[in-house]
Amino acid sequence: METTNSVEPPPSGAAGPFLASAEIASELARPTSEAMTAFSGSMIATLSSCQREWFGFLGRRMQENMGMPSRLASCRSMPEIQQAYMDYWNRTVDQYQEEFQVLASTIQQTDGKPRAAAGAAARPENGGVRPH
Repeated sequence: METTNSVEPPPSGAAGPFLASAEIASELARPTSEAMTAFSGSMIATLSSCQREWFGFLGRRMQENMGMPSRLASCRSMPEIQQAYMDYWNRTVDQYQEEFQVLASTIQQTDGKPRAAAGAAARPENGGVRPH
């Protein structure tokens, strides 16, 4: 007598109810999935824009920082050194304030777009369910 360890396939149609319920669940989740995809895409674009701006700013600040030793080396008196430091720190504070305003306006320009994109994907005409 020969034995095998193979598993016999289920009778035809036995997997049918499982596949049907999986398809139904997939269809029910589709509007939410599309809404989250739209929301994520918009948020990624905003974050990418902020990141580009921030790294550009850091590059400009690095150039300014690297120029400070030569500026100090050119000073001939203590008042000149004090003035160089004062100018440097005033410029630094101004530049950081300006940069934070640029970042805030970048975020404000996209305010509501992620929500709008998610809402559009979840509209009944798109097969979704409107949130309450």
